[in-house]
Amino acid sequence: MEVTEALPVGTKVQFTERYLVRGGEKQIRKYKGRVGEITGYRGQREFPGHVKQPTVVFPKMGRYKEEKIFEPQWKDLELAESKA
Repeated sequence: MEVTEALPVGTKVQFTERYLVRGGEKQIRKYKGRVGEITGYRGQREFPGHVKQPTVVFPKMGRYKEEKIFEPQWKDLELAESKA
């Protein structure tokens, strides 16, 4: 995902298919269809052309525990589709 400024806290995201395939079968089972939420940003230096990396929390799903992932790359995330 091409991001020019930090997304608001509470934005729903998920890992891209491309990222999951790179991680292998275990990664695909663990994160496919799993939606996380941006809960904030760590204290990173700000400089022109740099967008802070988010902290994303994936809630417990089935046998997988809640996971907090610090600073995933924006290119590995996509906005989650709302189920309305």
